[in-house]
Amino acid sequence: MVNSFYQKRDLITEHLHLSLLTIKDGGRNYTLEVSSCCKGEQIKTGGYRLLVGVNAPEVLTGEPVNFGSPIIRRPIEVQVGVKLQQIIQVDQQSEFFHVVATMQMEWTDPALAFSPDTCQCRFKVFTEENFNQFITETRGRWPDFTLYNQQGRRWTQNQYVVILPEGHATYSERFTTNFQTDFDFRKFPFDTQPFLIRIDLLSEEEYYVFSDLKGFSEISKEHGEDEFIISKFDTDVSSQKASTEWVSSRFTFRFEAPRHLDYYIFRIFIPVFLIIIVTFITFFLNDYVKRIEIAGANLLLFIAFSFSLSENYPRLGYLTFLDGIMAITFVINAFAVIYNVYLKWLEMNNKRDKAEHIDKYMDWFYPSGFVIALIVLILVFF
Repeated sequence: MVNSFYQKRDLITEHLHLSLLTIKDGGRNYTLEVSSCCKGEQIKTGGYRLLVGVNAPEVLTGEPVNFGSPIIRRPIEVQVGVKLQQIIQVDQQSEFFHVVATMQMEWTDPALAFSPDTCQCRFKVFTEENFNQFITETRGRWPDFTLYNQQGRRWTQNQYVVILPEGHATYSERFTTNFQTDFDFRKFPFDTQPFLIRIDLLSEEEYYVFSDLKGFSEISKEHGEDEFIISKFDTDVSSQKASTEWVSSRFTFRFEAPRHLDYYIFRIFIPVFLIIIVTFITFFLNDYVKRIEIAGANLLLFIAFSFSLSENYPRLGYLTFLDGIMAITFVINAFAVIYNVYLKWLEMNNKRDKAEHIDKYMDWFYPSGFVIALIVLILVFF
């Protein structure tokens, strides 16, 4: 049971107003709002104080004894930002990206304040070599964090904490690690992929909450990534349920990146287009044997080309737009081989006229069928 005592002393009449608020056991995250009362009355100036205790009826007397842990506290605001300086690798099969980044946090905690006379210094600096000393001096009272979607080990290149006499602290760390991400390849290679860095506080929001460190976060122009077009980013602070008992603060650094299409145009789409054109040209030959030979060779070439592409992205449980293109091309080329064999069979059975009659319509059905299939594919995926 929590008893709270709200006292107001009017400096003119010295009249004392008392009110008692009782909070049920197990209550959490209550908000106390203090406002003037009431309409038509003149607002008086004066001193205010709030007394709160657990099973502490002495608050009614206005003279409680302070002991134990604080019951009501304001969380310390921790400003955080991320500078993405280099993207070492984007592993699309494993769905992670390897980066070099700098993270900085700034907060002010009166418990960290010190007198410059005690250390003969204007500020305290703790580097990676004596970081344990910082933990010891602060008794672990700092916004410890974890990189939520980190994969593997984080290699810290440099790390330091600077504390000013008034208790303002700046933590900075430059690190190398990889981050898990969730790619969606359905529109590949016209897809736009998300890249996220999530930082979670290990303390509940009662003690520390994240906010954006204005002007710090950025993506370096020399990030080094060549496949994706990386320019814009955004940051977000949210609450994350860390357990059934408490909620922690999460900072998210996010950017979405489309692909450079030059590689795919010249290495995939133009070769596929040429394979389709070569198969289409054979329809104007009168020698069905030659048509079968060219169409068959073209089909084998396409199969080898398709296998070479399959190594560039992961085995998925769904089809991508590129899979659709390759499937259409394969079906049409296989149909061309079967069709030309059928025409040769008609010729061998003295049905040359029938073969030529069918071929007259098929000369234009082949390209129009491919265009229709491509339009349907675009509508399905986009």
